[in-house]
Amino acid sequence: PAANRTLTLPGDADGEILTSNSSVGKILQVKHAFSDVFSTTSTSYVDTGLSVTITPSSSSSKFIINVNGIGSASSNDSSQGVFRIVRDSTTVAGQKTLTVSSGAYGEAFAVVEGTRERYPVTTSLEDSPNTTSSITYKLRVLSPYGDTIYLGRWGTNNDWSVNSYMTVYEVAA
Repeated sequence: PAANRTLTLPGDADGEILTSNSSVGKILQVKHAFSDVFSTTSTSYVDTGLSVTITPSSSSSKFIINVNGIGSASSNDSSQGVFRIVRDSTTVAGQKTLTVSSGAYGEAFAVVEGTRERYPVTTSLEDSPNTTSSITYKLRVLSPYGDTIYLGRWGTNNDWSVNSYMTVYEVAA
């Protein structure tokens, strides 16, 4: 309303009252990228080509990183692919850890196994890079056993493919 409001708080109250003029929680910018089919046999993490570069508006900004895609493997049922998101070369904190048959692979959020299945490679993470310099978020993958791992294709079907997407939201903090 146009009139002023009066709030009465206990004497030991502590906090902040946000008004409609506050920018906290507002989306400041959105960047989006997609990629075609990617494959690798690398036993070390490699970039999948899915990446978004963004320049933070403020060093206090938070970023929400969403990835959506399909993963598969072209070899036997023990084939596995382990995916993770990095900011420049630093792994984004808070990713799930998956245990695969060869041991624990940290920073992974998806595993694909076998030739007859396709698995979602999807996640949503929050990151606080504390910078105003340009940063790049990338999706990386490794194949622990050196089998062919695909992003965006069903391993046994060359005709079945789908784009993978990454969307990065900058949120005022």
